[in-house]
Amino acid sequence: MSGDMTYEEKMSKCRNFVEQVASDCDGSWILVESCNNDASCYLIPEGSESELSYYGKPANSLRFSDHWNWYSSTKKCRDEKYVQCRSLDMPWARRREEAGKATKPRFGIQVAYYDRRDRCYHHVYGDKFDRKTKTWTWVDAEPGAVARMMMTNKQAE
Repeated sequence: MSGDMTYEEKMSKCRNFVEQVASDCDGSWILVESCNNDASCYLIPEGSESELSYYGKPANSLRFSDHWNWYSSTKKCRDEKYVQCRSLDMPWARRREEAGKATKPRFGIQVAYYDRRDRCYHHVYGDKFDRKTKTWTWVDAEPGAVARMMMTNKQAE
């Protein structure tokens, strides 16, 4: 991962960023903690809670996490080719060592926007991996700008 910040500092900055985006939105997004007892959380449009699953996330939502891009055990997700929490700004998912077995996730602390059109997350804040140069950078953003983007996209739906 990038930068001189500690893991805890990055996690705190990303969590604060998501909370600020939530407060800058029009009140129709809710913060949902991960059901897996980890530090991940989702900022999702109100009423889309049922869309949080192993097979997708609500459109126009954010995910904050330190782990991305892995294959679940086929006991949790029947589709062996489906990459969980696929972020285009993290290293690719590891190959399965054994059919049906989960792979280890890729680690990087970021906030990313879910786009239902490509079923991928797109970095908006935090650690970002450049696959061409194989380097990490920390990218800041304005929470208000991300909130405005989300509200504009909601109106366009």
